[in-house]
Amino acid sequence: MSSPLNKFNVLIVDDVSSARKSLSIILRQLGIKNIVEARSSTEALDKLGKETFQLVISDWEMPDLDGLGLLNKVKENPNYKDLPFIMITSASEKERVIEAFHAGVTDYAIKPVSMDTISSKIVKALQA
Repeated sequence: MSSPLNKFNVLIVDDVSSARKSLSIILRQLGIKNIVEARSSTEALDKLGKETFQLVISDWEMPDLDGLGLLNKVKENPNYKDLPFIMITSASEKERVIEAFHAGVTDYAIKPVSMDTISSKIVKALQA
């Protein structure tokens, strides 16, 4: 029996390879098979210009353009203004959470992220 989530393309953006791999494992366990990884916001924007995605999961802390900058660029694009976007970060300051939601983030998770937490956020975002 195939998962209804297997039709979704998900873009994972994180400059840390092990973080991307961990998220990929969780996505595969949820039945998501179409996973694209990007090492930077610049690479993510390039991939967004070439493929269609149903979800972006991005780290906040990245060199060059951070996750919030990426979120802003994604939301500026009329083709992606409604694209679900989950931000993952080690920062838990209330101001940053508020800033992310004002920018249009779909959901927010604090590192270290448990499998249950990120799984529920992914499923919720994809079913919205």
